[in-house]
Amino acid sequence: MGWPLRMFHEEGFYFVTSRCIQGRLLLRPSDEVNEVVGGVLAKALQHANGDVRLHGFSFVSNHFHLLVWAQGIALSSFMQYLRGNTLERGPNRRRGRALRR
Repeated sequence: MGWPLRMFHEEGFYFVTSRCIQGRLLLRPSDEVNEVVGGVLAKALQHANGDVRLHGFSFVSNHFHLLVWAQGIALSSFMQYLRGNTLERGPNRRRGRALRR
């Protein structure tokens, strides 16, 4: 289930900030993390079927920012896919940690 939106409009721009669990430095820049982030962002946008458009992003060591335009409630499922797959396919898998489901 996705994170609940704090404010909801039928469509519009959103500035999204999300941090890693316990503020851990799981997104420290490296070739592997950069590749995973880029791939997951592209896949998340594909899953959104045009209901979410990415205008800007910044991934830093323990959090990330996005500037997106979203239609309907697509932002919630987009964020669910992005957060789950970024950490599951990148830092946690590399360190041998499995995320609980």
